[in-house]
Amino acid sequence: MPDPLDYERRITAACGLAGLDMLMVDHVASHHRFPVQHHHLTHLGAAAGPHHAQRLDALLHHRHAQLDAAGALAAAEATTDTELDLLRAHGYRHVEPYVLPDGPLVHPMLRVPRRHHP
Repeated sequence: MPDPLDYERRITAACGLAGLDMLMVDHVASHHRFPVQHHHLTHLGAAAGPHHAQRLDALLHHRHAQLDAAGALAAAEATTDTELDLLRAHGYRHVEPYVLPDGPLVHPMLRVPRRHHP
C-alpha cells in the first residue's frame, strides 16, 4: 500500500525532529520488508505502568484474532529481548536482523495466521 497522503510532511509536522528519525527508520526498514503480502504492525504501544505487558498482550490478541479470521500474515519488528519474547509468544518467527544507523539491532518478525475456528 502507498504511504498516506503527505506522509513525510505530516510526520515532521506532528513530531518535529523525532519525525525525521522516524522517516529514516522507515527508509532503512523498507529494504528489509517481507516480500509477501502482510499486515505490518508498527508503533504498537501501551501506557507504561504495572500492567504494561498485559496491555500489549491484549492488543496483540485482539489484532491477531482479526488477522487470523482474514487469513492474513502479520509482520513486526523487535528491538529488545522483551519484544522478541512477546512476539515469539504470539507465534512470530524472526529472520536475519539488521542495524539502524546509530541505533539498535532490529529483528524483523513474521506471523502466519492461525486457523480460525468460528
